[in-house]
Amino acid sequence: MDVDTGARRRQISLADAGRVFWRYPSPWMISGVLVAAAVARVALGDWRPVDALVPAIMLVAFPLFEWIVHVVILHWRPRRVGSLTVDSLLARKHREHHADPRDVPLIFIPWQTLLWLLPAVVAIGLFAFPSTATGLTFLTFLGVLGIGYEWTHYLVHSDYKPRTRAFRAVWRNHRLHHFKNEHYWFTVTTSGTADRVLGTHPNPADVPSSPTAKALHGL
Repeated sequence: MDVDTGARRRQISLADAGRVFWRYPSPWMISGVLVAAAVARVALGDWRPVDALVPAIMLVAFPLFEWIVHVVILHWRPRRVGSLTVDSLLARKHREHHADPRDVPLIFIPWQTLLWLLPAVVAIGLFAFPSTATGLTFLTFLGVLGIGYEWTHYLVHSDYKPRTRAFRAVWRNHRLHHFKNEHYWFTVTTSGTADRVLGTHPNPADVPSSPTAKALHGL
């Protein structure tokens, strides 16, 4: 059974997509941390087996991390606490992203969030690990994952047509979340890894189209 995933008619090349991608602040901010951490890590030396173990653990855990952030933070329903409304910038921007998945600036992590998030992860890398070397390895690979996330998410929402089976699976998984039902298919950089584990990867033919896919929580 065919499922509408909001496919485009126009096509662009990877080079064209890349030129647009680097017009936005998020990739540059994340890349800055990545390059700085990588240069510092190489300069420090003292390579150990843990420098291979940390990226391996992060790579396995990242789909679950994506799922948790997407469900808990990005799909946060605004709540009233006394006279205050608890509703983060990330949640608000994500609702706007669902309302207009083609709006390119809304595809990226808000730069305002990165202004505090990047210093926070740098502090974790430098002070939460038993050695500076291990912390820099963590920061370097986190930068790789961050750029990979932003590039994949942008590419899925662009007019680029998937040319490989692997990317087509990722493309379809995320677009089902936007154009079929927002309660499923929460992973972005993989095709339903954490979704399969956590029960949010049903057969699309068995899932009704959601009337609130573009208006999260009916807002």
